[in-house]
Amino acid sequence: MIQKNIKKHLTTLFLRVIIQSQQTNKHNETEENKMLYSEFIEGTGCRENDHNYQVYKNLEIMYMNSDMTKNQIYEYGKKLVDNSKTPEEIRFEEEKREEIKSLKEEIEYYKAELDRYKTLLQYEKESSSPDQEFIKHCKHMIKCNKNWISERRNKIQVIKNFFLK
Repeated sequence: MIQKNIKKHLTTLFLRVIIQSQQTNKHNETEENKMLYSEFIEGTGCRENDHNYQVYKNLEIMYMNSDMTKNQIYEYGKKLVDNSKTPEEIRFEEEKREEIKSLKEEIEYYKAELDRYKTLLQYEKESSSPDQEFIKHCKHMIKCNKNWISERRNKIQVIKNFFLK
């Protein structure tokens, strides 16, 4: 209901601006005064799609023929744009969340292995006749587990930063 009222209000405002524009053009058509689509995307935080491009085109006309600032136009635009995700985008994000979940489970496994090797190393060092080969193997496995944990944490961070914005 609120969105219908906003659209009705903006339509009325848009028509008023068009009528006023017939009398005078407030912003001349120079490049510095034009509202670019890339600026609109950044200013409204919207996604690039056909609906949002049409909103941009209508608001660009409003901007060029009124005293409104770009920021005022962006505020109107935020109420009109469509930022819904496609089914493919939703499925992709779900897959990435599942991947993160799996990586976290692997991290827990490697943490348990790390603790196990630390314990084995400690017992072996404290034994009456420590086996140097076994101590070397435990140290190697501790190092490997730390690396595997670090790799998975980094991968989680990459997924969060680049795929789940």
